[in-house]
Amino acid sequence: LPSLVVFNDEAHHIHEVKKSEEVTDVEWQKSLTEIASTKGARFMQFDFSATPYNEVGSGKKKNKAFFPHIVVDFDLTSAMKAGLVKALALDKRKEVAALPLDFRAERDEQNAVTGLSNGQRVMLRAGLRKLQILEEQFKDADENKHPKLLVICEDTTVSPHVEEFLKTTGLSEKDILRVDSGRKSELGVKDWEPVREKLFDVDKHKQPKVIISVLMLREGFDVNNICVIVPLRSSQASILLEQTIGRGLRLMWRGNDA
Repeated sequence: LPSLVVFNDEAHHIHEVKKSEEVTDVEWQKSLTEIASTKGARFMQFDFSATPYNEVGSGKKKNKAFFPHIVVDFDLTSAMKAGLVKALALDKRKEVAALPLDFRAERDEQNAVTGLSNGQRVMLRAGLRKLQILEEQFKDADENKHPKLLVICEDTTVSPHVEEFLKTTGLSEKDILRVDSGRKSELGVKDWEPVREKLFDVDKHKQPKVIISVLMLREGFDVNNICVIVPLRSSQASILLEQTIGRGLRLMWRGNDA
C-alpha cells in the first residue's frame, strides 16, 4: 500500500517503558514502524487508550511515565460531565472505628485457599445489596434493563469459593456466571463457547445477575449493564485499577435507547 492509516485500540500494550528516560517499543510497534519506513508522510498512526502510560519504579518511587505523543487527554471527569459514561460512585464504610477489610481469601500453610475471609463476605454482601437496590429502581425506569454485578477475584482458586458463597445468599446457579482461565480449561473449548456467548449477551437477559472473573474481562469486554463492581483483590497497579473500573462505565442507554 502506498499510504496507510493505523488505529490502535488499547494502545498501552504496544509501548513499553524500561526506565523513565528510555522507551522501548514492543515487537508489534516495531513492526508498524518497519511498515511505515517506506511511506514517509503517507503513514499515520493513531493510538487510543484509557491508560496512556506505563508504571515505572516501585513503592514510594513508583511513577507514571506518560507516552510522549499524547495529543488529547479526555479524562474521566470530563466524560462523566458530558454524560458519555456512567457516574462513578465509590462506596465507603461509615463506621469510624471500622477495622480494615481483609480482601484476601483464607489460606493454609501451603498457601492453598480454604475459604473466603470475613472481609470478602462483607464486600460481597454489600455488592449484592447495591445490586438489589438498583434492580428495584430499574423496575420503574426501564424493566428491560438489567443491572449486573461484576466480582473481580485475586486468582482462579478463589473464584469457585465466591460462586459457592453467592449460592448461599439465595442466588441460583443461573444467576451466576463464572468466567476465568481456570473455568475455561475446566470446561474445554466445546463447552466454553456457550459460556462465552452467554457472557457477551448478558445485557439482553435478566440472568445471570452476577459475573465472577479474575482478569479475563479487564479490557475489550463490551457490556453495558455492569453497574456494581466488587474488587476482591488488591490493585497496586494503576493501569489494572483503571481498566477494571472501565468495565462498569459504559452507558446502559445508547443510540436508539436514549
